[in-house]
Amino acid sequence: MQVNRSTPLPTVRLSVLAILDRSFEFIRLHWRTYSVPIAVVAIPFYLLQLWLITQLGDRLPDTVALANPEISSEQVELLLFGMGYLFILVLEAIFSGVFSQGMVTWLASEHLHHARPSLRQALQTILPRSFNLLIAYFLLFGAIISLSLLGIFTAGILIGWGVLGFAVYFGMAVSTLIIPIFMLENVEPVAGFTRAWQMGRSAFRGIFSLVTLLTVFTLITEFGVLTLLDWVAMTIGLPPEGTILLMLDAVLHSVILVFLSQLQSIAPLFAYYDIRAQLEGLPLAMRLLNQLNARPQDIPAVTLRAPFITRQDLAWIMWLTLFIILSMLALFTFNSTFTSPTL
Repeated sequence: MQVNRSTPLPTVRLSVLAILDRSFEFIRLHWRTYSVPIAVVAIPFYLLQLWLITQLGDRLPDTVALANPEISSEQVELLLFGMGYLFILVLEAIFSGVFSQGMVTWLASEHLHHARPSLRQALQTILPRSFNLLIAYFLLFGAIISLSLLGIFTAGILIGWGVLGFAVYFGMAVSTLIIPIFMLENVEPVAGFTRAWQMGRSAFRGIFSLVTLLTVFTLITEFGVLTLLDWVAMTIGLPPEGTILLMLDAVLHSVILVFLSQLQSIAPLFAYYDIRAQLEGLPLAMRLLNQLNARPQDIPAVTLRAPFITRQDLAWIMWLTLFIILSMLALFTFNSTFTSPTL
């Protein structure tokens, strides 16, 4: 089935609270299975980041050294550590998305169809699909970085802020569904990338709500862990940078990281199924196949022939641009208020 180019882009309304409720239920039922692939990748990367942050703090030069116009060895070392930390973050995002979250996504989909595959079967299935997902990730990161740099360099004019708004809109729409599409449909890089863009923008209201709720939940959880660590340090009398508190921090953050990674893998999976159900009638199409082991990849995808940018896209870009501008103004005001010298 194809949608005519002159037809407006279909609008899909996701039940975000139902998606989160079902995601929590799946984590409760299968957390042992989902924790293994997440922990294997996420925890080593987190411990490496924690070590880099510790080393970076020990090597930070003082304010006088930073203000010196001549480049010192301390500044060079600080720059190298910063670049190394950013590189580790990029590697973690790629490996976590391609392997850990990809495997959890496929396993959760199989559990949704009442199958019980092993981790070995999951690994054998996702490895051939991971290469295409990896290429799509590079396309996504390249597009977002290019759009962000273009927006920053042209921020002096209004169109620059619009480009930044489009970068946020594009990145959020594509990144939310890119893993389920590649893991469950086994598509080529460009086709999967395009499909993630078309599906994401058709349900952007729900995707925006889902991403916002996940972000707020992550921030609240992180704040809760930091508050607990501060309470433990004050109650027991541990030094703020002591080894015991650092180990407790690593354990708590590792547990939270594994849980949040599961949630961030499974929630987009149910959003994917919800969108395909409304756009393509996926459940009915799978039943009509009369096939015991029917899966999403067995149903031909709907080709959306809507323009690259529609009115509803422009509306979202305008709202996101306004949000970015207001956030920057609020951050600038906050920084000026608390850093201004007192008389």
